[in-house]
Amino acid sequence: MKKIIAISAESEQLNNNKIFDYEVARHYPGALWPYYLKTNLGEQYQVVSADVALKFVRDGKWLVDDILVIQHVHDPTAASLVDLGCFPFLVLCFESPLYVGKFYDQVEKIVNKFKYQYLPNGLMKENPNTKKLSSQMYFPSYEKVKKFLEIKNWRRRKFVVLVASNKYVLPSYPSKWTSFNDFLWWAKYRSLELISGHRHESKKYQLSQYELLSFRLELIYSLMSEGKLNIFGRGWGVLKNLPPIWQHKLYPFLSPRTILPCMDKLTEISAYKFSLCIENAKFPGYVTEKIVDCIVAGVVPLYLGAPDIDEIIPKDCFIDVRKFKSFSELIKYLNEFDEEAALEMLFKGRNFLSCDEARLYSYEGFSKAIEQIIYNEMINDNA
Repeated sequence: MKKIIAISAESEQLNNNKIFDYEVARHYPGALWPYYLKTNLGEQYQVVSADVALKFVRDGKWLVDDILVIQHVHDPTAASLVDLGCFPFLVLCFESPLYVGKFYDQVEKIVNKFKYQYLPNGLMKENPNTKKLSSQMYFPSYEKVKKFLEIKNWRRRKFVVLVASNKYVLPSYPSKWTSFNDFLWWAKYRSLELISGHRHESKKYQLSQYELLSFRLELIYSLMSEGKLNIFGRGWGVLKNLPPIWQHKLYPFLSPRTILPCMDKLTEISAYKFSLCIENAKFPGYVTEKIVDCIVAGVVPLYLGAPDIDEIIPKDCFIDVRKFKSFSELIKYLNEFDEEAALEMLFKGRNFLSCDEARLYSYEGFSKAIEQIIYNEMINDNA
């Protein structure tokens, strides 16, 4: 029997091997690399989603000794395979402490089971007991086979775009300056959260120190007040998940009619000069697809997120929002940013993505790196 590689799918839409269906997986950021891995390894290995492997193990049809597990954070399905005796091969972390707090709080306990690890480097630095076979996390973001989009005429472009869902992480306690209406709103949503049992926030990495969702709302308000921003994404037409103060501020600018449908992210953002790349958390090494999407689409990234971003992506490939003392200073800078400066930044970004150092940002490169680890493991196993 072929060796089996079981990969976390997590989302119900990607379970039952749908994560290997190109037309399904391409709609989920970062989800196409398993398709490429299965395409490359299909003849030598049986590559399945973790839920499929778990079913066959529990039914007694597959042996745990034949299965290598690639687990994303604390995915319970993949973790069950490991608990049953399957080989904990590789653990990945593509999420921030805002949404997988359990993983960040228990990182050493979880990742030390695995031989290989792809983690944000902040986790490796702050948890020195993690194994030596750890690598900085790269968020696979684009298909090399499709190449870069043509750079559109600068003068004909619209100004700034944001492609993101309306998300907000509720603080454990309301801040001291919160109004009574804000307190009532907080109490309502906190109660619903406790009843549902869903809580994402890390206890170790405090929300107030790391979250950037509040900053994003402030920047959205500033840009929309100037008529400078268009938004694509789910949830902006209904703002009830936001504190009342933000509902009040953003309501005049955001309604179901003002939120644009996004059929193809890269095509849509290529019509703009700048794109907001605000991560949900400022954690070392946590860099998602946002900045890479901009480079591929030919849009200047406005980045705020990983404090060590210029150690990961060269600083001349994006505009660092941290450098500006106020939103008005940032907007003034953007107004004066000319075509020559934009083209220089875009070409440097594309040169970076084209170099070997950045190969893991492509789905093909990321899957190839994992493929090589698997081959090396099998060679060592047979030696």
